[in-house]
Amino acid sequence: SISNAATDDASYNEEPHSDHDGGGDSPDTCPGGTRSDESCDFVFQPAFPKYGQRPKKFYADSADPCNALEILSGEPFTERKSTFQAFLSIGVESKRQVSWFVRQLLENSKIAKATHNMVAYRFTDPKTGCTVADNDDDGEDGAGEKLAQLLASMTTDRSEKTNSQGKAGRRTAAEPSEHGKNSDDDSEKRGVVVMVTRWYGGIKLGPDRFRIITNAARDLLSEHGFGKRTSAERSKGSSSGRMKNKGRT
Repeated sequence: SISNAATDDASYNEEPHSDHDGGGDSPDTCPGGTRSDESCDFVFQPAFPKYGQRPKKFYADSADPCNALEILSGEPFTERKSTFQAFLSIGVESKRQVSWFVRQLLENSKIAKATHNMVAYRFTDPKTGCTVADNDDDGEDGAGEKLAQLLASMTTDRSEKTNSQGKAGRRTAAEPSEHGKNSDDDSEKRGVVVMVTRWYGGIKLGPDRFRIITNAARDLLSEHGFGKRTSAERSKGSSSGRMKNKGRT
């Protein structure tokens, strides 16, 4: 999970599967998980800890090609001297894939020098059918939760009631999906992870920063088919349009 507890380094890793059946000593813990430190093979040291960034530890499987996803990039843009850019992967089915995505981006020298790398993810666990979601502010307080809310609204069927937006500092949320199997609007079936990167330019943006951050992610999600109307809404809109047109003859 993504840990934002003030006393922990952040860790983008799944709880390991263990053959340990209770005998002997428990393994030493790695922040955010239960594996030993020797399997934490990459530690990201942030460029701007004074802005709230903390080190992030990754396990070896975060570099496993089996967890690889295509990373889609939005166009960078500048608002009052701060530059923003969104990144997205689609088809997420595990936190190991989230870990791979985040590690790949943070190993990019330009992204590693950013002031904030805010992350949110949301996917359906193929084994349990539950929705898994969480987020990380990376020092930009509140931004991770805004991204989580965006993912919930853009990747979940509008008829589904959910309260699974991960909040920084909490354990990964999960709840059974209520989406019908026969719908032709399958955007909520495609797990996603998004990162919005900010290179601070020296001018504070105030509350506007949340609008800018979510818009960067929204534009990239929309470009790849998320946030479209459901088939029922399209049908309703079409019927409404026909009625209006009929009345104008």
